[in-house]
Amino acid sequence: MSDLSDDYKAKYELVFQGDVAFSRKFNDEINEFIEGVALPKKPVNNFWTPKDLQGSDLSTTGLEIGVRIRRAKYRRFEDFTEDDKERDTQTPDIEVFGYASPDESKLNSLIVFDHRDFRKARNAGLLRTQRRQNRKHSGVWFTSYPIWDIKNHCTIYGFFGTIGWKKERNKRKGWKGSV
Repeated sequence: MSDLSDDYKAKYELVFQGDVAFSRKFNDEINEFIEGVALPKKPVNNFWTPKDLQGSDLSTTGLEIGVRIRRAKYRRFEDFTEDDKERDTQTPDIEVFGYASPDESKLNSLIVFDHRDFRKARNAGLLRTQRRQNRKHSGVWFTSYPIWDIKNHCTIYGFFGTIGWKKERNKRKGWKGSV
């Protein structure tokens, strides 16, 4: 992937900053959950550091952790997405992914999975994919992967809520690959 143009960065900088701020407002709730299921000690916040640009929002005892929280309106998709602009640069060991409640005051569901397993499964073609462009929000092209597939091909360290239980939700038109 090539570097982003200055025009693109200028056009969408506020959008991306808003998305990052949204995910990070749940940081205390995320830390409390992941400390209990996957981590030996409380993570260190890497926000706005060089590690952050490599997909490591948090760090602890040799583990880099990516965090992504989506708004409730996207819950119907039940998919983890990778932006083309980040695919080759975002390399955390563990991924924390979830959805906020409809009023955006707390987390509604969350899954903590091994991102190294995800990369292996993705590269081996074990995950169904769908390519789309986000025309309304940021103009970025991205690939989505059903949470159900991630649950079946990656180590899961913990979850709460109903994330990824609905296999039928991912029988949307346009999925490529096998289950």
